Amino acid sequence: DLNHPVWYRDNITEADYIESLRWLAARYKDNDTIVAYDLKNEPHGKPPETPRAIWNDSNDPNNWKKIAEKAGKAVLGENPNVLIVIEGIEIYPKDIKANNFTSENKEDYRITWWGGNLMGVKDYPIDFGSPELNKQIVYSPHDYGPRVYEQPWFKDGFTYESLYKDAWHDYWLYIAEDDIAPIFVGEWGGFMEGDNLKWMEYFRQLIAEKHLHHTFWCFNANSEI
Repeated sequence: DLNHPVWYRDNITEADYIESLRWLAARYKDNDTIVAYDLKNEPHGKPPETPRAIWNDSNDPNNWKKIAEKAGKAVLGENPNVLIVIEGIEIYPKDIKANNFTSENKEDYRITWWGGNLMGVKDYPIDFGSPELNKQIVYSPHDYGPRVYEQPWFKDGFTYESLYKDAWHDYWLYIAEDDIAPIFVGEWGGFMEGDNLKWMEYFRQLIAEKHLHHTFWCFNANSEI
């Protein structure tokens, strides 16, 4: 199920998930065409959905930050030269001290695309245990336009400046701007018409101005783009 929000379910355990990545890294460690491992496609989930991915300093089984560290170190243990691509989640508390993912009220969270919320990096950055290993970290948001879903920042019209302020900067762009780590936009794209084309042109402008690495998602029928 590609839409499952977390990396474990039914008879697939956390250990199974990590071992699968370690096995891949060991099998292909001498293959120089494999340069990176994206640990999980679009962790997500928002209140009151369960399970849902969170990002904090807990040892909760649904804490993507902790599991990404375990999985990344397992891969790097087999091949220290590959990049570890880490996507975000969907939600992050507006006040992490008052609400450490305990609230069931959506109004207590900043909510964005699946895999697109990397606000937790500011408070709880991924740490593989050494400066050398941490150099392999690449954070990877996914971002789309109003044709996929009319996020709040699209509803009353939008400009390049409003998108930067209402979405891009706080959710993930600050990571690149503050030199925390590289950003690789793993997915963006869509129909080239109407407001969706307008959004794509602004996003293209952002990529050019900020010199962002990216992958253009040419076809994704699942997201109706």
